[in-house]
Amino acid sequence: MAMKKYLLLTGVILLCIPVLNSQNCNLICLSKVNVSLSPANGCTANPSPLNFISNPSPTPSPSCAAYQLKISYPYGTSKYNPPTKLDKSHQGYTMLYQVLDSVSRNACWGYLTVNKCNPCMVPTPPVADTLIASPMSGPYPAGSMITLTATATDNVSIAKVEFYDGLILLNTDLTAPYSFKVTTFALSKMYQFKAVVYDNCGARDTSNIVLITTDPPTCTDGIKNGFETGVDCGGGGCSICLPPPAPPACMTPVLLPSGSLDTVRQSSTSSAYYPASKARDASLYTYSRTNAELRPWWEINLGATYNISSLEIRHRICYGCNNYLIRYNLFISPTPITTTDINVLKADPLVYKLPYVASSFTLNGVNFLGRYIRIWAEYSSPNSLSLLDVKVRGCQVMMVASSISGKLSDQGSLSVLSTDLQSLTPPEGKPINWQEASDTDPKPSPITVFPNPARDRIFLSIPGGYVQAEALITDILGRKVMRRPLAGTELDISTLAQGHYLLQLQVDGVKTLHRFIRE
Repeated sequence: MAMKKYLLLTGVILLCIPVLNSQNCNLICLSKVNVSLSPANGCTANPSPLNFISNPSPTPSPSCAAYQLKISYPYGTSKYNPPTKLDKSHQGYTMLYQVLDSVSRNACWGYLTVNKCNPCMVPTPPVADTLIASPMSGPYPAGSMITLTATATDNVSIAKVEFYDGLILLNTDLTAPYSFKVTTFALSKMYQFKAVVYDNCGARDTSNIVLITTDPPTCTDGIKNGFETGVDCGGGGCSICLPPPAPPACMTPVLLPSGSLDTVRQSSTSSAYYPASKARDASLYTYSRTNAELRPWWEINLGATYNISSLEIRHRICYGCNNYLIRYNLFISPTPITTTDINVLKADPLVYKLPYVASSFTLNGVNFLGRYIRIWAEYSSPNSLSLLDVKVRGCQVMMVASSISGKLSDQGSLSVLSTDLQSLTPPEGKPINWQEASDTDPKPSPITVFPNPARDRIFLSIPGGYVQAEALITDILGRKVMRRPLAGTELDISTLAQGHYLLQLQVDGVKTLHRFIRE
């Protein structure tokens, strides 16, 4: 009898063991779980079942810790067996998951969301490769312009590049190529330029430091310094700026183009019916008009440099319309007019000027090389500037460019007639006779200049790839506009105004002359 009781008790205990184990392995799943894909694993993830339950067994045992994970893959996404792996096809999806204990057969459920693969999870900071200052070698007179260019790399992308002088932030560039133009105004100062590169993950890197010390300005540095009124002339200590020499007379002037070949603008526009272009549409029934201002102006860009011989300016024909065109100044300039102060133009010796003209008139015998014409009024009280018609007559300028002879078109480009290299060296300050220059005996030159036209830089194609030379740039009238040593194959021309220039190089005692256009 006792034996039967013992066997019965043992059977009850054995039956209770799975029930106890089942209670100990009762699973509790997290209701919502976010899973991030790792770029280090190829933007995939293999989550563990332990990532989804809040009460894993503290002491795993053969009877309680055999967890299994199952994921219900959405339709159209990648499927794996067993269904536990996640990849880019699952990005943005929320799906049902199950955690099962294979021993106790207990299970729980929840939802998981797959986040987008985030490259910032891989800690790869950007690299500031180089910071280059152009021109690369001095001298650097006070008032000269220096272009800073930074290069950088990153495993994702560059967010921004900051340019500093020491601890002073100069500029922030958000797009490549990363560059900034800084003017060195201070005298005898050491600039400590550097670039700080940021990637889109917030990491950063600092470039090398470029040290530049400015020299005191002189009257021979090829820079228009703060006290000078022209390049190496005027101001307190330099020689007087002389007006440009008159070009050869325009023997057969023609009506210069209007409409699409030139650009007109004015200080303001009273309404959409009176834009600046109405003064160049060859119609005597339409006109331009500004708002009422003390100093309104109207300006035309002829699109190229011409030898201007005459101008005809007409105001509206109506009662009192003469008031729209009184006390105005006429200016003709070979370079863009950027000043907002009329007195600056009045004092500029390189600008043709005719002050205080009244009413309509025709001006003959101008004989001045120009591209920009501005009519700038000066009223005692606010009034409008209104123009009926502006006609300009003159001649095209004959040019050669980089030893290519041809004729300058209305748009400022060159019609190529010959591609023979020439080595011409006119005396400095003396205008070139273009017709004579194109007929001289050409001498082969191993150096070529490109691109032509150019914007901010010109490059030299040089045998051996490097040259040390003295570079002198003059305009088409022989006036010096830049002089600096050249080391390398690149020359910064960003400070030059738009126009046609001569680059004279002296290499090993041999002078070569190259012509280029600054757009």
